[in-house]
Amino acid sequence: MEYSPLFRRDVGIRLTNDQRVYTFTFQQPGSFIRIRKIVLTPLFEWKHPDEWSARLARNGLYFTAEIKTSVGSVMHQTYSIFGFNDPSYYQPVFTINPTIVLPDQFQANPIKLKFPITGEITLAGSVEKFDFDVLFVVDQA
Repeated sequence: MEYSPLFRRDVGIRLTNDQRVYTFTFQQPGSFIRIRKIVLTPLFEWKHPDEWSARLARNGLYFTAEIKTSVGSVMHQTYSIFGFNDPSYYQPVFTINPTIVLPDQFQANPIKLKFPITGEITLAGSVEKFDFDVLFVVDQA
């Protein structure tokens, strides 16, 4: 019988100025992290959406997802957080559609990946100190 990993929904991964990297390990096929939503917490007062939106653009926030297989293969993908913004959003909350699924994002056939797989989600930007904390809402198995 094949091992069935525990599925957890609505798990929060919080990245901040002080904690910019989240590390994880997938032990077996069927393990995944599905990024469904990004929630920004502005570290400043704002009243109008263009205030946080303009700061988000200036911060140039992005995140990189990277995985390393047990045979040494390294794959990474970069995503602009501003790219998920929409002018109609009042709050800095972005639903990701389609979702970002790791490790599937890196290979059309995830069965061929060699386990265990280690990985990182890293927050970066064009400024030294970010004006936002970033919460990724994910499902995990």
